[in-house]
Amino acid sequence: MTYNQVLLSGDINNILINNRYITIGLTCKKYSSNENGNIVYASLRVYKDLYENNKGLFLIGKKVYIKGYLNSYSDKNKKIHNYVTVTRIEGYDFESSTGPVIGVDYDGVETWNGKRMENTPTTPKEQAEMEELIKSITGDTDE
Repeated sequence: MTYNQVLLSGDINNILINNRYITIGLTCKKYSSNENGNIVYASLRVYKDLYENNKGLFLIGKKVYIKGYLNSYSDKNKKIHNYVTVTRIEGYDFESSTGPVIGVDYDGVETWNGKRMENTPTTPKEQAEMEELIKSITGDTDE
């Protein structure tokens, strides 16, 4: 299943603490052939427990590369507000107070604290080492 995943880079320009989540403003350079300072502002949301446990990653003026999912809501005046729910800051793993942050990446690979858990087959040497370890624990011998 494909999700509405987005990748953004920019500088943190604002941090607003709410009840359940933290709203973070991000200043991004607009994709354009014109190099003269075209910028875009993005609104990010980080769940409060992830923010509290990872405050060092969220500093005003810090350049970040984030991965998240596009979300929106409509207010009482029927105005649509878009924001990105942050799931990862590149190069860092989130820590949660309630345990690991488990998810699924855009291509179906499971993630653990933002890290992809790729399925890599064991080599024959690794298999032999595991079998020896199991034998040493269970007391089984080939004799």
